[in-house]
Amino acid sequence: MEGGLENDVVRNIFDSSAGRSIDVSIPDPCSVGNPVTITFARIVPTARALLIDVAEKGISVDWNAGSLSQYSASRLSLSTQMQDAASILLPDYLSEILSDSSNTDSHVVRNVLLTLLFAGRENYLGWSLHAMLAEPDWMDQLREETAANGGHLTAPAFEEMSRYHKHLTTFYETVQLWPGFPKNARLALCDDMPPALPKLGLPAVKIDKGDYILWSDYHMMQDEETWRFTPGRHLDSKGHFVKPAPPHLNRFGTGPRLCPAAQLAAYELFVVLLCWVAYVLFVKPRFSSLRSLPGPRNPSFLYGNLFQIYHKGNTELHEDWVERYGSTIRSKGWFNEDRLYTMDTKALAHILNHPNIYQKPKMVQFLVAEVVEKGLLAVEGEHHRRQRRIANAAFGAAQIRDVTGIFIEKAIQLRDIWNEEISVLGERARLDVHIGLTKMTLDVIGLAGFDYDLSALKVDEPPNEFNQAFAAMIGPSTGKPSIYPILRYFVPPVRYLPTQRLGRVKKAKAAMRRIGMQLIQQKKAEIAAAMADGNYSKSSRSRDLLTVLLEANLTDDVPEHHRLTDDDVMAQIPTFLVAGHDTTNNSTAWALYALGKASAVQDRLRAELLEVPTETPTMDVLNALPYLDAVVRETLRLYAPVPATLRTAMEDDVIPLKVPFIDTSGQVQYSIRIKKGTPLDIPLLALNRSKVLWGQDAHQFNPERWESIPESAQSIPGAWSNLMTFMSGPHACVGYRFSIVEMKALLFTLIRAFVFELAVPADDITHRSTLVRRPVVRSEIKKGPQLPMIVTMYRAI
Repeated sequence: MEGGLENDVVRNIFDSSAGRSIDVSIPDPCSVGNPVTITFARIVPTARALLIDVAEKGISVDWNAGSLSQYSASRLSLSTQMQDAASILLPDYLSEILSDSSNTDSHVVRNVLLTLLFAGRENYLGWSLHAMLAEPDWMDQLREETAANGGHLTAPAFEEMSRYHKHLTTFYETVQLWPGFPKNARLALCDDMPPALPKLGLPAVKIDKGDYILWSDYHMMQDEETWRFTPGRHLDSKGHFVKPAPPHLNRFGTGPRLCPAAQLAAYELFVVLLCWVAYVLFVKPRFSSLRSLPGPRNPSFLYGNLFQIYHKGNTELHEDWVERYGSTIRSKGWFNEDRLYTMDTKALAHILNHPNIYQKPKMVQFLVAEVVEKGLLAVEGEHHRRQRRIANAAFGAAQIRDVTGIFIEKAIQLRDIWNEEISVLGERARLDVHIGLTKMTLDVIGLAGFDYDLSALKVDEPPNEFNQAFAAMIGPSTGKPSIYPILRYFVPPVRYLPTQRLGRVKKAKAAMRRIGMQLIQQKKAEIAAAMADGNYSKSSRSRDLLTVLLEANLTDDVPEHHRLTDDDVMAQIPTFLVAGHDTTNNSTAWALYALGKASAVQDRLRAELLEVPTETPTMDVLNALPYLDAVVRETLRLYAPVPATLRTAMEDDVIPLKVPFIDTSGQVQYSIRIKKGTPLDIPLLALNRSKVLWGQDAHQFNPERWESIPESAQSIPGAWSNLMTFMSGPHACVGYRFSIVEMKALLFTLIRAFVFELAVPADDITHRSTLVRRPVVRSEIKKGPQLPMIVTMYRAI
């Protein structure tokens, strides 16, 4: 915008409408063919703008004087009350603020409005929330300032901004670190010589007419100590806000091209932060349906009890809370949000059997879909039902029986690798059994899942392309939750930052999708050709789960609208990989850990396994071994790989309780009223370890308990063996049979061949988890998941 009149118009708009708003919908002038509508809404709306009325009344938007005059005539009587930017632009109203507005034509109005739409939509709200997530202490200070000034009771007027010093400095610090236009350029219209800056060691530089001058704010922000979120830098010794001078804060430009809307941007961010803080701090808790439940105090306005859960572990901390406050409690999550946590078996059965009411939170769906696409783990509603209906056919008992041979084959391969390592290292070899189990289960899911050899156990060969893509996509397992995935959900622009991770994941997904689609098309062609020849039979087909899934999807019994698309089928491949190996390998590792601590149990199990006359048993033989079954059940009870899950109420509901609770007012409650949007923490491991349900020895590894489990434990609504390990209801783990038989095959082969002892004290083995609990050495946390054990051969193989 180079015209002087247009610049004056914009300045007068924002002088008159500071702190007001715009709500505009126009055809995009940059579109080709059918116009694209842009809808832009600002905070604190006061009046409809010009083009909204044009759209509503059907007046042609041709930017000519006629349409503007028609609109002006219909609104002239209200013009003295209009404070929105578009109304101020009306020619008849401009006369009140510009002496030469009679010369203002529709082109000026058009250019100004389009500029407002372009510049106004690029705001700083997302980046301010980004900063707040990383600085909870500063958020607490904003909360205190809001309460002290009564901002939680009524939205302040524009003139009252000066009382909110910390909110103002938050705005300026946000603008300073995340400029809306980080790069700028100018064309020199004449020769010039900018002055030197001796203090910075910068000499004078001659600029010739026609030179382009480019500068980047990001390149000037290299010093991490200076350019980090430090809002307190804009406060004086009395805590009063001191506005930075233009040379120190050049985000809105300077000189004649200084952004005229800086005040509006400041007020917008100020009001949003103020209203948001007031809402989550004062309003939301007052109307929470969980406000009467007992529970722990809230240690942080921003994180609630989540930091406590991370540092102590969700299962252990929740067990402490249940012992102190009862089986149904309220805790705090992000931004002072109330969360329901219950160990009541009747309540959990209700929640898990009503998947239309209680679904995974949107953030969880988003984060899971980033890794496994929109497969079974990431979808809800009808999409989940359609996928589940077909997937059930691939995970039946008959299908698992067909792939048991693969389990045994790969278990024997791992046994032979460890045997060779023992031969090299000595009779008592120290091995990280977690690495071997991870590679073995990855190979199993590749072959049994979709007939693809991932070659993870081939130590003399580099990982193949699919294996590399999967490893790159899931990234290294640190066991530490990161704030970055949460920021990607809450602050969408973060998703597009050109990070190394983004590039790695994008490349890995492309490779996995290309190979996966090739497998799908190949198998569909094989099935179609065999069916056409009439010689397709169970004995002639591949035995992998992907083939079974495609068969089920192509049968005439499945209506067209229930069938999966190729994209749906493709999404199951990373789902199989993630769910099929990262749970079984850790469950088996924890079984070896427990057996390493309990040598008598290990000896008894080995004696039972050695009675089997073959090293390649079938699924039926494995399932007929009672003590092996008891060891597997006890491992999955005490060391469930996934300790908890989350749900969000999609509508208001009443949850029945088996055990009533006493609310904070002393009243006995037999149910819980839930409002739409309420988050729920669903315990899995904690219920498996409950002393109320399993007895006082619930935290001890005791396979003999399965000879007669307590009657109280029989109320647990688990999909298998009165355990919550595989959940319950329509969202119960579809592959639980697969995991159980694979785990039995591994223990059968390894316990027959080796004796396992802990290589470090038992107390030095702990766990770290983001989703799955993985063993780590307490003194070597930075090394990530590992389980060092002393492994000796029981007998020559």
